[in-house]
Amino acid sequence: MAMGVVNDADFEKELASLTRKEIKIETNTPLPAITGEVMEIEKPGRKEGDVNVPSSLRALIAATHVEESRRDALEFAESVGVSSSSVSAYAKGANSTASYQNPNQQLQSTVVSAKGRVATKARRRLNMALDGITPDKIAAAKVKDIAGIAKDMSVVMRNMEDGEKGPVDNGAPRIVIFAPQIRQENHFEMMEVDE
Repeated sequence: MAMGVVNDADFEKELASLTRKEIKIETNTPLPAITGEVMEIEKPGRKEGDVNVPSSLRALIAATHVEESRRDALEFAESVGVSSSSVSAYAKGANSTASYQNPNQQLQSTVVSAKGRVATKARRRLNMALDGITPDKIAAAKVKDIAGIAKDMSVVMRNMEDGEKGPVDNGAPRIVIFAPQIRQENHFEMMEVDE
């Protein structure tokens, strides 16, 4: 059938040949109405709740960040197409930078368990190092070395203590009071003006 304007009879014949139905065309009978259906088109972009990165991959990136290093986590994330800001969020237990204040519980538990594994290893190595520092070795050491050992052990003690480690940021608003300095009159230039 050629493109263009055709009469109803030609249109119905062509329609019948396409649908393999025989439609009897009578001039006085009305043709059946063809109705359409309105369908919702999917909107592009992320759907609500879609994080696009599987939770297992987020957990693996977070564990790599804690157990290996940030650099290793960034290299791994780049190889799978995850941004560096997402790596930072995963290391804090959040799905994204927008959800830092409300971390994902499952991802948070992965980060905590990875930190626990690292702390256990560090505790074993620390005990080995402490066992290696004997009173005889300290007595034979120089004063500078003994001061360095004392400083390092005080840092270890402070890190191992439980308790409050300073102000806790609970997300409450902070009030900063600014008091500008008052300038004296002698700081300004003086000009003599004739009236």
